[in-house]
Amino acid sequence: MTGVRDALVARFVPHMARELECNQWKGDAWTTMAVDKHVAEVLYHTAKLCMAAIAGHVDAVRELAADVANVAAMLADALCDLDDVPAVTEEDKTYDAGAITAGNTFGGGRVHTMSKAWQAELVGPEPF
Repeated sequence: MTGVRDALVARFVPHMARELECNQWKGDAWTTMAVDKHVAEVLYHTAKLCMAAIAGHVDAVRELAADVANVAAMLADALCDLDDVPAVTEEDKTYDAGAITAGNTFGGGRVHTMSKAWQAELVGPEPF
């Protein structure tokens, strides 16, 4: 990662930890939840985050972004071996120049494409 990405992770992880601590009263039920319940949690918290962002509620965005990250981590933990972190390959750091269109960028002209075959297979073409 670059310095700016490392700094983002360093600044954001404490918010995730805070939310986990605030929600410890819920226990560890997430460790035995069905996948569809995990997905529902991700969607529910993401919807709340989007509404808070649209409303410009900074405190809610901060809290809900951490909640979304936490429920996504819980989903990944339920389905994956999180101790197995694949090495970053050169292919991981590239994009398909042929997939770039005028509307297929993410902020500042940065490319946002589905470079992995499984991404396109699972979700289809990107909507933007």
